[in-house]
Amino acid sequence: MNLDPRIAVMKQLLTTTTIGMLIPSFKEQYGDNRPIDVVLTASQDYMTTGLGTDVTPSGLQIEANGNFVMTVNLGAQLIVENKQNVQVEARALYL
Repeated sequence: MNLDPRIAVMKQLLTTTTIGMLIPSFKEQYGDNRPIDVVLTASQDYMTTGLGTDVTPSGLQIEANGNFVMTVNLGAQLIVENKQNVQVEARALYL
């Protein structure tokens, strides 16, 4: 996001205060105005580590009757700089 100046406003809003409006416990846990980084991944290793080995891999399949089936796995991490200025994974999201 640092490479595109149009996203500078969005970067300023990625704080615990903004997320705390939706999830009050988030702000209470990490404090006010702490910066947040978002990491998106399509890694199968990330999905199986978080959800277990029964996760269907991303891909495109053709069923016996000719239908196409697409599976897309996406993961996201919210990384917060805590009160001790150490970056920690605050939340893990799996889609």
